[in-house]
Amino acid sequence: MSQAMLIWLVDRWVMLGLIIISIGIMSVLYRRRRGSEDASVTTGQKSNEDSPVVSNQAQIIRLLMKHGGQMRQQQIVTETGWSKAKVSTLLSRMEADDHLTKIRLGRENLILLPGHEPQILTSALNTDENQD
Repeated sequence: MSQAMLIWLVDRWVMLGLIIISIGIMSVLYRRRRGSEDASVTTGQKSNEDSPVVSNQAQIIRLLMKHGGQMRQQQIVTETGWSKAKVSTLLSRMEADDHLTKIRLGRENLILLPGHEPQILTSALNTDENQD
């Protein structure tokens, strides 16, 4: 193989390597930008350093307040357009932080803001606490 042919092959491999690296960099940049756009669509805000989870929790609280402090979990899924898994995760986190109460009703959950629990539930909870 001649030296000219060898130089030509090396040039082609270097060019191919640069093209592959460029595509990789563009892919990473696209995914980052796409991810920040998805977050802004989900939260209804421009992407910034705010946590989307906090914004999502605030959106759930506003939605519950709009509906008198209580809603069925499936209704939250429908009105937000979020997946069942996302809503379930957010509600579990919010319940753990005492921002709301989840009550199992058959095969679904009733979500309640503090102070919006039905009287019978409040009475039952107080009775259980007194027995401890």
